[in-house]
Amino acid sequence: MMAAFLPELRIAVRSLLRSPGFLSAAVLILALGTGVNTALFSVLDSLLWKPLPFPDPERLMVVQRVAGGDLREWETSARSAAAIGGVATRTWLLEAGAGGQQVVLAGMATHGFWRAVPVPVAIGRGMAAEDGNPAAKHVWLSHDLWMSRFHGQVSALGQRITLNEEPYLVAGVLPAEFRFPVNGAVPDVYFALDRSIYPGHGPGGLTVFARLNPSTPAADAQAELTRLAASFTPGHRVDLQPVEAQLRGGSKSGLWLLTGAGLMMLLIAITNVAGLMSARAASKQGESLVRRSAGASSWQLMRPRMAEALVVSCTGLAAGWLAARWCLELLPHAAELFPTLRGAAELRPPALDAWAFGFAVLCAILAAAAGTLQPVRMRGLLTAGQVALTFTLLLGGSVLVRSLWNVMSTPLGFEPEGVLTAGIGLPEVRYSTEARMLAFHEEVIAKLAAAPGVAEAAAAIPVPMAGRMRTRYGVEQKQVAAAAVVSPGYFRLMRIPLLRGRDFTWRDRLGQPPVCIISRDLARAEFGEADPTGRRLKMSMTNGPSYPRGTEWEIVGVAAEVRQQGAEQPGEPQAYFPLGQVVTEGLVYLMRTPDSAAAMEPVVRAAVHAVDPAVQKPGVNSQSGRLDEVTRDRRWIAAATSLFAAAGLLLSAIGLYGLVSYTVARRTREIGIRMALGASASSTARHMMLVAMGPVVFGMIVGAAISALAAGFVAPRLAGVTPADPLSITATCAAILLACALASAIPAWRATRIPITRVLRTE
Repeated sequence: MMAAFLPELRIAVRSLLRSPGFLSAAVLILALGTGVNTALFSVLDSLLWKPLPFPDPERLMVVQRVAGGDLREWETSARSAAAIGGVATRTWLLEAGAGGQQVVLAGMATHGFWRAVPVPVAIGRGMAAEDGNPAAKHVWLSHDLWMSRFHGQVSALGQRITLNEEPYLVAGVLPAEFRFPVNGAVPDVYFALDRSIYPGHGPGGLTVFARLNPSTPAADAQAELTRLAASFTPGHRVDLQPVEAQLRGGSKSGLWLLTGAGLMMLLIAITNVAGLMSARAASKQGESLVRRSAGASSWQLMRPRMAEALVVSCTGLAAGWLAARWCLELLPHAAELFPTLRGAAELRPPALDAWAFGFAVLCAILAAAAGTLQPVRMRGLLTAGQVALTFTLLLGGSVLVRSLWNVMSTPLGFEPEGVLTAGIGLPEVRYSTEARMLAFHEEVIAKLAAAPGVAEAAAAIPVPMAGRMRTRYGVEQKQVAAAAVVSPGYFRLMRIPLLRGRDFTWRDRLGQPPVCIISRDLARAEFGEADPTGRRLKMSMTNGPSYPRGTEWEIVGVAAEVRQQGAEQPGEPQAYFPLGQVVTEGLVYLMRTPDSAAAMEPVVRAAVHAVDPAVQKPGVNSQSGRLDEVTRDRRWIAAATSLFAAAGLLLSAIGLYGLVSYTVARRTREIGIRMALGASASSTARHMMLVAMGPVVFGMIVGAAISALAAGFVAPRLAGVTPADPLSITATCAAILLACALASAIPAWRATRIPITRVLRTE
């Protein structure tokens, strides 16, 4: 049988090469559908389905809402967890030799972190409990830093390196596959955190992980940790979240939505190919009748069609495989598309998945084969199917675009346009006192404010849409509010209105009565509609012995509400503290300027260098760029779904064009008779278009039903719009009707231009 089929394959290849338009269209459609779909499923498989690459990932939890002092108590008293540890990240300077410096991300980890996230070192030794002693100065290098700094030499062990002007000894190197993300970034070096300071380390605190005992439910562990935390901070409640949910949960629905759109595009593509194959089979009906009259069997009649279907499928799928590889190479990294998945992407970068491509292969071959079976009956059904899927995609893309517009137009409470940021961290050895740190920051801010092109300058930590801090307030310290440390001029620079009271000044510094500014919603929650300025509010914000936990801070101003995490997150009560009283070595400078980040980077570095040449050279970013990153996954989903919908609409129009052309070819004699009996060209063309639009209307009805079924899945991704948005439905219907009307009008109009005498002689 195979020997008899090989000549048919050679004939099919020659026949298809004589129809380059048909072959090119079919191959392009298959390549587009299978390639994009395979790439999307490969990303989904890498980021959402495969288990995380460390032991028993289901037992590893992230501990949310950690209060100062809790971690040390948990380490010694918790019975529900096999190990509890924390890690914080800081940007440090690594002396690179010859006076050069390299900025690295340092992970400051407790000993319990390495037990909670077990990983064997590649060379050297692991972290021990005694490494938490302040006198111990050991460091563990990532594999990448080991290769770039020491060229993979084992002799790196025991060598001395300088981090933030302090000497450390290399104690070990982590394996290449260990890429555990902390707050979305993978540290370059790790060292043991000083046990005397880690319970409340830094303004942002620690990211705490707990590895539960095998028989302990997460709810029981959460109850125990909450009970232990309440003994230190009354009313404090702890939340446990699986690491997998934190790394993958933020963009799960978005990736599923995008994959669903890709699957619909694949279905549109294969139904379009089936329609093309059906039209080609219909054009050869005369040849088939001649062969049947000569005694050919049904299998002999089917073999040429199946051979052509096989050639088209194999060629299109080969192009689709290349297209899938090209998509994965040219598309930005999945973490760039979906910032909330940055951690999962760091653990396992997406790779081409053979199973996903195998599914596309099966669909494509079945579609090409089906197009050869019932050419007359399937044409309208295939067109209706394409229209139904296109309707669903277009409506989904429309509501997603409207939702994106609503998000982008939501007032943030501050103005990010024209604001540049530059983060910096001071070496703790030379800036060991708050007075030295504050003097450095104050002088740099003054130099930035006087720099050419800079209208205003200030500083803050954290800045909007880049991290968060928390403080507890009230008599019993049960309420939680967002917190920020800001310099004078911050509110004016960010265009945050001060509704009552005054701004901070540089006179608000250590030794003076502690002051704060609160947001309007916090003021209403605590004081109602009364003016809170001049009153005192107990806060958990600390600054060593100067202002211990529970200090009463005088309210000197009330600011308008802001959405610190972007338009998609609701605003929350906010407390601001003066930089002069809550001094930190890590800070972000802000500048309002019309210049770009690239143009301002030398200016910022010159200002920092003028104060201290040994401090790291900060990079400059735009605050509007942070806003773009916050909404990036939403924008990409809306854009990709709309692109798939546009491609589906084009394919549906092509399919309808083929249907009308086929109908005209079959009814050429009827058209001639109607026109010979007096029918006008316009009425004839209108009649043909109405016949062709039947499958379109039926497909739109089916598409509306599919969209209603999918509404519950799309709804969580929408903001300010529903899946049944009337404007989106109207626009979708209008787009499909217009495109299909144009696609059917062209062959119908061409049919009326054929001379009647030639039409009547066609049969």
